[in-house]
Amino acid sequence: MFYISYLKPMTRFWFSTTLLLVMLTTWGCDHSVEMPTSESVETIESVKTVELVEFASDASLVAPAAAPPGTIPLKQYWSAGSTDSLATTGAPPRPGYVPHARPLEGYILPLEQPGTILLKLFWSQGRNDFLTTTQAAPAGYQFVRNEGFIFANQKLGTVPLKLFSHAGLLDYRTTTATPPAPPPPGGGWTFVRNEGFIYPP
Repeated sequence: MFYISYLKPMTRFWFSTTLLLVMLTTWGCDHSVEMPTSESVETIESVKTVELVEFASDASLVAPAAAPPGTIPLKQYWSAGSTDSLATTGAPPRPGYVPHARPLEGYILPLEQPGTILLKLFWSQGRNDFLTTTQAAPAGYQFVRNEGFIFANQKLGTVPLKLFSHAGLLDYRTTTATPPAPPPPGGGWTFVRNEGFIYPP
């Protein structure tokens, strides 16, 4: 009986290659291979595009994007002495504020872009409270500075920047956390509104 294994290596290679070509040729006589046409490729691509659009339309299914170059951090500070929260892109304007246990809220834009709104910092001497907001401040609050710009509407990869109030502490907190992270411990926070949308930490 004849075995391929008895052949020399080079001879065995050429014999195996020839045998494979013969088998493929014989198989191709009885089986037609349907090559993709331009129409079928376009159909496949259109289905893929629809699937991607449907997936991307639900922002909750999309992982937050990394902060792009050119953004600045929005940091959270806390003052135990005045039981006050402060969200800002700069240094605290008053002494006694230290980085919060959750020190980074996310990233915002330093310059205005289409679809963005201005985030501003206010101070109330009567309440001993900082307020970071895109809206007009309540009575008794004085303008401190502009912090940057945030998106007015949600885009993929951004999260809501929310405003909460604490009646017991006379404190406003602007944060991406729900509920606001301690300190202070316990609850007592009431949701006020979404200020806009920023890149997550």
